[in-house]
Amino acid sequence: MKRFILNIVCSLFCLGVMAQANPAGGMTVNCGTWITLCATPHEDYHFVEWSDGSTDSLRQIEVLADATYIAYFAENCVDLPDLPVVTPYDWIIMLNMTKVHELGFYFRAEDVSWYRVVGEPDKKGDPDGDDVVVGTGYYLTLDKNLWGTGDYYAQIHTTLDSPVTLCSDILRSVLVHFAGSDQNHMLALMPNATRMGGQLKLVGLNPNEETTLQVYTSSGQLVNTFTASGEPTYVFQAAYVSGCYHVRVVSPTVDTVLKYIVYAR
Repeated sequence: MKRFILNIVCSLFCLGVMAQANPAGGMTVNCGTWITLCATPHEDYHFVEWSDGSTDSLRQIEVLADATYIAYFAENCVDLPDLPVVTPYDWIIMLNMTKVHELGFYFRAEDVSWYRVVGEPDKKGDPDGDDVVVGTGYYLTLDKNLWGTGDYYAQIHTTLDSPVTLCSDILRSVLVHFAGSDQNHMLALMPNATRMGGQLKLVGLNPNEETTLQVYTSSGQLVNTFTASGEPTYVFQAAYVSGCYHVRVVSPTVDTVLKYIVYAR
């Protein structure tokens, strides 16, 4: 935020009267004089407000005492991108700092807050939003019991690194969808952590659709395929090797991925 300061001296002896004021520092006028203040921003900036709270860039004031008026200007921050993220490991969401720096954005870890979406994602910077802050820093670690699944994004107070203009604004990352975030179909694996060969139950299926379940290892290897139809629940066995597994659930109206964990005996 940049500012322009105007100091006005109220003089009982000054003979000259200035009707238009846009000086680079100060001015002296007769007490009781009406003057016009005009806050004109430079290119790539816009007027925000005066120090007394007025949001009129062009205004008239009556000078009755010495006074100081400060005009505040902010940079025009338009078309700011949604910052990219990566998920290098299960349960970790991380800002892709390499790509972020390539876009020209630099910020500290303490400037980053991670949010879990409640209902619809809040608008950027909405003070009355209901999304929940779940962490700070460059990355977010989700709870390994998978209860923390849902939709997440990072919100960042940052500056654009430019030799010409510093652009201060709130940035956001792309929205990240994790298992359990599908609010339309409410599919769930019960339990989502089990022993080798344990029984898993997929609930929330549409019994009028044929659904395919494809089970993958965390490295992307397909280990099993199942087909369910006619029932809202499908029971199948967990893998016999410990690790994290991804279950892709596909039907005419669903295409989502759930996860479960197999613990060693």
